[in-house]
Amino acid sequence: MQQDKIPTIIIVGAGLGGLSLYHALIKNKDKKEFNVKIFERESSPTDRWQGYHIGLSNYGAQSLLNCIPSSIAANLPKAMPNPVPDVETHGIITTDQVGNVLLAPPTKPFKDVYELAKISRGLSSMITYRDRLRDVLLEGVPVKWNKKCIKYVETQEGIWVFFEDGTQEFCNILVGADGINSPSKITRVGADISIPKHLMDKANKIHGNVLARKTLGTKGDSTFMMTRLIPIKQEQNDEKNEPHYRATLVYSYPSELDN
Repeated sequence: MQQDKIPTIIIVGAGLGGLSLYHALIKNKDKKEFNVKIFERESSPTDRWQGYHIGLSNYGAQSLLNCIPSSIAANLPKAMPNPVPDVETHGIITTDQVGNVLLAPPTKPFKDVYELAKISRGLSSMITYRDRLRDVLLEGVPVKWNKKCIKYVETQEGIWVFFEDGTQEFCNILVGADGINSPSKITRVGADISIPKHLMDKANKIHGNVLARKTLGTKGDSTFMMTRLIPIKQEQNDEKNEPHYRATLVYSYPSELDN
């Protein structure tokens, strides 16, 4: 590779990881310049549902703010509403199958993502709207859509990346940001749902207002729930008079139980 030639980086996958890397490379081009290209197999930003929630720790907040430019950071409140004082507790609580508390790590309150990022010890977290965070990170990024990578070939000069539509691209560095395939022999089933207030009130009686709630089963299984206690728009809800909340539910169990 010629020393005066700007290296090309190809990122395969325009999810949270791929987009964060793209912004970090562009933000730091004064230190090292790359020709960055990002490809996504989906046909458009709205091709696939992106999920309701994701937990962002204080270390994750630090990393995210280090990656993105100030123009993107200014829009983070769209995806990370500030904690509602005296209503929401951003942390995690673990109970057994009948609701007895097994673990409730202490949490340090914070007013916004910037204050969360300044927490240097321990582990604090913030429940974030995953779908909206992806929208924020997409702003200004020239994603090449409908480009599913099917293989790559390494050569002495670099890497050729082949796509399902018959096209190919050359790069010096290839980054696969195309999701994970867990080898842990654990099956996880997730669902994003809208919960009416009377059901949320019942859940809060068990767990308090802690926004990440894990319940352990008796066969190595568990349920995990993430939510925000901020009412959502109700145009599609049948009961217009009752507030509803976004919630993400995940049920995990050893895959051997499938048999």
